Amino acid sequence: MGQDGPEPVAARPQATPDGFAGLRTHDYGAAAGQTELAKGQTFARRYRIEGLIGAGASGAVYRAHDTRMGQDVALKLIHPQRLRSEAARQRLLAEALLTRNIRHRNVVAVFDADEVDGVAYMVMELLQGDSLRVWANGRLAKAAPCTMAEAATVVEAILDGLEAAHTANVIHRDLKPE
Repeated sequence: MGQDGPEPVAARPQATPDGFAGLRTHDYGAAAGQTELAKGQTFARRYRIEGLIGAGASGAVYRAHDTRMGQDVALKLIHPQRLRSEAARQRLLAEALLTRNIRHRNVVAVFDADEVDGVAYMVMELLQGDSLRVWANGRLAKAAPCTMAEAATVVEAILDGLEAAHTANVIHRDLKPE
């Protein structure tokens, strides 16, 4: 554990072939039409926005600083269209409660989930480094496809993370290389 809290997963030492250390395999997702947060704005009275990480169908993810805990986090705002019913909101909170109990080097840590002014959000470990997609595209652009041993290492790491999730009764329904 670093002085600012848990060390990001990507910075943890990994016994992997050259070029694999530091990969993050978590999908950050994000939302078109979602309320945009500006750099320096505070969300939920504690998360100071540092910038947008990504946007997609499920929500928007921001790099934020948790002013209460003193650490940088990934703040995912869930697109309102994804949570049209109270049942969907309750499902999100229940999934977050299950997910926050998973502790595995290949699974992003979930710290919190809640709703503020009708906007549901999740607070997660902030990972550094390139996504698996960026890494793979870079290899292909250099005409240096990965070997079977490298591919097996990546698949094994993904499956190890999924096993940890399944052991905690969490089913990941949207696995992507981002």
